[in-house]
Amino acid sequence: MRNKGIILLIIIALAFALVFPQFPFVNNYLLHVSIVIFLHIIFGLSWNLLGGYTGQISFGHAMFLGMGAYTTMILVTQYEINPLTAILLGAVFAVFLALPVGLVLFKLRGPYFALGTLATAEIIRLVALNWSSLTGGGVGILLLNIPPINVGFMEFQLGSKESFYYFTLLFTIITIIVMYWLLRRKEGYYFLSIREDEDASLALGIDTRLYKTYALLISAFFTGISGGIMALVVGIIEPQTVFAVHLSAEMIFVAVIGGIGTIMGPIIGSFILVILTEILYDWVGTAYLILYGLLLMLVILYMPEGVYGWLKRKFLSTFSRKEV
Repeated sequence: MRNKGIILLIIIALAFALVFPQFPFVNNYLLHVSIVIFLHIIFGLSWNLLGGYTGQISFGHAMFLGMGAYTTMILVTQYEINPLTAILLGAVFAVFLALPVGLVLFKLRGPYFALGTLATAEIIRLVALNWSSLTGGGVGILLLNIPPINVGFMEFQLGSKESFYYFTLLFTIITIIVMYWLLRRKEGYYFLSIREDEDASLALGIDTRLYKTYALLISAFFTGISGGIMALVVGIIEPQTVFAVHLSAEMIFVAVIGGIGTIMGPIIGSFILVILTEILYDWVGTAYLILYGLLLMLVILYMPEGVYGWLKRKFLSTFSRKEV
């Protein structure tokens, strides 16, 4: 009965998302906010796979987002490659970056791993900033025209907010489906086992370093996709924005506030944080990150399982009382 209710809610949410741009009150601003929410869901779920399910807290995930963004922009602006191909190649390059990062940093544990990711991300940012012949340095890369996306006989032109809305929604749905599928496979249970007790997992014969690297590569792939889409949406990138520490922080915030270690958590967290940012940014500017921190502390203190966990607990207790 409960599963049928969840499936019905998913169908309603999907149908609403598909028709949302057609409502008369929807303007470009609302479409832009929706696109930002979708991007947060993609990179929030990606970070959550490594940090929430595998227990490897990364403070430097923006390096994968930046790699995806720069690869996409370079391929599109300098080689006029199909944007879809460029985004996927950007994600592959993010995986190439993640592989040595994982091989080196997974020798560390806990806070040492977290600080290692932060330091690596800063090194990558400085490399991008100083490699001006490739990245444009501090000036960055400006996208003037987006080539059409050709898939078989079909052609799709990105450019309008509505086209980006549906494009980002498609990747959001794909990310959710892949995460759901992966976490119900053997690998998903290994991730949870490593998070709960890495030494015990090792004693049971699980190659913890292999599965941590596996989680990191998948996480980097989808984070790279979000970076590629973000670059095309914004139209200009520079190292200070796509490799910024605050992007890594936002990935953590959407997962922790929504509900770390769950699929629904980063989805709910993305809606909360993006809408809050839109409301608060005009009042306090970039100081909204301080308010993020305060919100994070309140959630940890009063809702340690996140907003989704709190809502789920309340719903279940109400449902149980009705059944009694």
